[in-house]
Amino acid sequence: FGDAQVKGGGGLAQAHEDLKQLRRPQGLAVIGAQGQGRGLQGRQQLGLVLQLAGQRGTDAWPLALATLPPVLLYPSAKRWFAYPQAVLALCWGFAVLIPWAAASGQLSGGTPLLALWLATLLWTFGFDTVYAMADRPDDAALGIRSSALSLGAQAPTAVGLCYGATAVLLAIAARLQGAGLLFWLIWAVATAGLLREAWLLRRPELPRSAYGLHFRHQVLLG
Repeated sequence: FGDAQVKGGGGLAQAHEDLKQLRRPQGLAVIGAQGQGRGLQGRQQLGLVLQLAGQRGTDAWPLALATLPPVLLYPSAKRWFAYPQAVLALCWGFAVLIPWAAASGQLSGGTPLLALWLATLLWTFGFDTVYAMADRPDDAALGIRSSALSLGAQAPTAVGLCYGATAVLLAIAARLQGAGLLFWLIWAVATAGLLREAWLLRRPELPRSAYGLHFRHQVLLG
């Protein structure tokens, strides 16, 4: 079930990239050549998630259904919502809640689960804001909204706060669950990496490639 969730998250990331491709002249041709295969794969993944959630008769089933509204709203949110990255973060948050409910039979994880869920939301909002920072000129010209545009010059600070809060929330969840030394070593390295990446965003006149590099580093740090 966890594997299905990871693949589902990858599908969201690919959909996010496809939306950006559509803004470019060659984007329609690229997506048109690949769209049928991805569409079939996406339907298969969604069906698998719903099937696995429903088999156990737990809280996972209603949670799986609850993912549909934000997932369907996300593409259009860039036209009417100043912070569409928050909608994407909510979608990714279900990748924490659904496996927890499927594994335990209910959604009663208390403070550790709440902290882990909030950490996922904040981290996703942070790195997707950085992803949008590279497209600010294009988005502004096309009337597409993003947290990068809405936050303006404060975007790097907001990203840094999101990453810092993510690290704190993960520490709270781990402490309450009695995590061992190995976790804390990994946590320390990841936290240092997150804060370093946020600090580097403060450099003046960053090239677009810097934002893509930041986004790739989040894959490793996450």
